[in-house]
Amino acid sequence: MAACRALNTTKGGWMHVHANVESAKDEQAAVTGESAAAVLPTCNRVLKPAWLNWSLQTCEQLKTFLTSATGNWLVDVKHVERVKSYAPHIDHLVADIHCIPSLDDGSPTFKHSAARPCHLRSFLFVFE
Repeated sequence: MAACRALNTTKGGWMHVHANVESAKDEQAAVTGESAAAVLPTCNRVLKPAWLNWSLQTCEQLKTFLTSATGNWLVDVKHVERVKSYAPHIDHLVADIHCIPSLDDGSPTFKHSAARPCHLRSFLFVFE
C-alpha cells in the first residue's frame, strides 16, 4: 500500500487502480445503455454487478487501510472502466478513486472537495 502512503495527508489525492475481475458465466448486466454512465461514470455501455462489487470492495479496502494508518478518510469511486477482456468472463478494469482526509464528524478537511463517504450510486439498484 505504498500508493496510500504517498497521498497528501492534508489534501488527499487520486488512486488509479487496475485489476482483473471475474464475472459469472450467466451474469447479466446490472445497467445497460446510456443509463450506465448515469449510475457511475463510465464509457462502457454495460456495467456488470461483478464490476460494481469490485469497485466498492476496492473503495472499502482503501478506506480501511488509510483510516488505520492516518485517521478518518472519505473515499469515493469516481469512474470505472473496462479496459479489455483477458479471457472469457475475466475483464481488466480500472477505477479512479478520490481519497481525502476527513474530520471525526465525517466532513472533509480539504473544504472544496466534493467527495462523499465510500459508496457507489449504482448500489441503489437491487440485483436479483
